[in-house]
Parts: sequence; structure tokens; C-alpha cells
Amino acid sequence: RPGPTFGSEGQGGYNIAFAVNPTDPNQLAFGMVELYVHLGANANNPPGTAWLRAQMWDLYMIDRGHHADHHALLFAPVPAAPFNHGATAGTMALWDANDGGLSWCTNVGAPAVVSYPVSDPTNAAVQVRAILPLPANVLTWTKRSHGIVAAQMYDLTQHPRLPSVLGSGYQDNGVYIGAGGPSWQLVVAADGGFVAFDPDDPYHAIVTTQHAVRDLRFPGRL
Repeated sequence: RPGPTFGSEGQGGYNIAFAVNPTDPNQLAFGMVELYVHLGANANNPPGTAWLRAQMWDLYMIDRGHHADHHALLFAPVPAAPFNHGATAGTMALWDANDGGLSWCTNVGAPAVVSYPVSDPTNAAVQVRAILPLPANVLTWTKRSHGIVAAQMYDLTQHPRLPSVLGSGYQDNGVYIGAGGPSWQLVVAADGGFVAFDPDDPYHAIVTTQHAVRDLRFPGRL
């Protein structure tokens, strides 16, 4: 969790990233499961207050700019129009490549930036819904990999009686169900695995993630 030692991370063998702002070496970014920023590396900050939680991967279900497992970080200026996506060209942005795609943040150096709160899906008192709305002045992220159709698919299953219904699991992007057409519904997050449809009930399926085998009954997790 956010802190100077990152003692609960334990995933550096799979993903680890670090970046320094070339125009301001006081600004650092570090990521493994979580993403952190440090805006005063040369300041004498009290222990435990230096690093901010820069993203809140729990928000992925409602904000695709957030995700877990960070692999590459880069401070680079916002390009000129039409590639600036509404941001001010020349502003220093923090680019983040993670298991969910590519995002950028253009307010890293803004005054009074605060940490995202730490939520815990196992504790109702600190789940995402309990800590919304978010505090003001958190770092804001914009997905920049929209239009790039890329994912690591573990499984593609066709319903045995409804040929247009498909299910698929993706590396760290959940399980999706499609009922025909271009739109698919995210039904379970995390590392999506395999799907088994109930041939006798079109509203029932078994889906797997790295955590569990789940009994899915529509509408599922929307």
C-alpha cells in the first residue's frame, strides 16, 4: 500500500516500472501492482507521506483510465493538436502502460495534488462505493489506447444452443459475454479465464478467474 517501502507489493518479478521527470527530477513515478508518484523527492518529507497513490485500480469498472500492474512509465510532453486530446500541448504528461492498456495524466505537477484513498474489496467500510466521491485534486487519467484492439485471450467459448452467444476470458481484463453484435459485456474483473455455458439455462454460466470459479447469473456484475 502507499508508503516509502512498498512492502505489500511483492510482484516485482512480473511487473515493475520507474520514471523521472526530465524537467523536474523532484517528480518520480513508480509502479508494480499499484502506481505511485513522488512530487518532492529532494524535500525532507516525514516518513509515510512522500509517495501518493497515483491511480485507483478499483475504479476500472467505471473509469478505464485506471488499472493495475504497471509495466512502463514515461514523462513526456503533450503533443500538438490534433493528438493532444484536449490537453495543453507542451504540458508534461505521465504516460502509463499497464495490463489494461495505455493512459496518461496531465496534472502531475498541479498544486495540492492528493493521494487516492486505499480501498479494500474484502472490507465493506473501505470499498470503492464507500469512499466515493473521491477527494478533490487527485491525479486524473485518460485512456489513450482506445482503438487499439489488443488483448491476451485465454479462452473463447460458444454457447452450445445459442450460436451468437460467446464468452471469453482475458489476461487481467476480466471475462466478457457477447450476445451477438460488436458490444460485449464485462461480467467479472481480474484475470479472466474460462467460460462454461449451461445448455439448459441461457441466463446461467460458470466463469473462472485467477481467484475462483464463479456462478454467473445475469445480469451479472455490470
